[in-house]
This record gives sequence, structure tokens and C-alpha cells, in this order.
Amino acid sequence: MGIQKEEYRTTIVFSLRDKPGALCDALKPFKKYNINLTRIISRPHTKKEWQYIFFIEIEGREENLRIKKALKGLRIHTISVYVLGSYPLKKV
Repeated sequence: MGIQKEEYRTTIVFSLRDKPGALCDALKPFKKYNINLTRIISRPHTKKEWQYIFFIEIEGREENLRIKKALKGLRIHTISVYVLGSYPLKKV
């Protein structure tokens, strides 16, 4: 039996300016660096009208060079970005 690679997910929260194409622009760095999004959730901002908070989950660890580059690209298109953390997936 071969060595089993441990898979990770990283959860990120960000907010955007209210303009057409803002979400598309924010997600382009993940495509550029071939990072798979496994989940995306949007919620209205509780204090700012017409502004949304996005929660995304991506494959990989925050320490990965491609993910670091994608996060740098994400920050260019967002108001705020918070990496909630990376965690291993348990195989069931």
C-alpha cells in the first residue's frame, strides 16, 4: 500500500465593494493558480447595506505557495480578507 497524502481545506472570509463583476474578479486568482473552491457562501453584511460577506473553502493549506499567491491576488479585489484556518480532511 502506498503512502496516503493528507488532504487539507482552508476557509477564507472576505467582503467586496458593491460593483458589477466584483465576485468574479475576486475569484480569478484561484483559477489562475489552479486552486479548487469546494464551497462558497454569501451573507449580507449586518452593518453595511448592499455589501456581502463571502465564506469560501478551498483545497490545500494556507502555507502552500500557490495559495499564498492567490490570497495576494484576492486582497487586491476585496475590502477585507481573513483566513480562518487550514485543517486536514478526515477520510470516512
